[in-house]
Amino acid sequence: MKMSGSGGFYKYRCKNFYSHNCPNWVWVNNSPCATCIVGGVDINHLSFKGRALAQAC
Repeated sequence: MKMSGSGGFYKYRCKNFYSHNCPNWVWVNNSPCATCIVGGVDINHLSFKGRALAQAC
């Protein structure tokens, strides 16, 4: 568990830190960052409606 930078609020690395070399930090352990979700890297965690929208784009 390491803080990003000095005095930041984010505590954990993005879930995709090792698999997709994502440099971002998150508040909840083992969760994807917003960048990975928007980019479709972590499509399995989207709801059914969100998955349909992501596939349509």
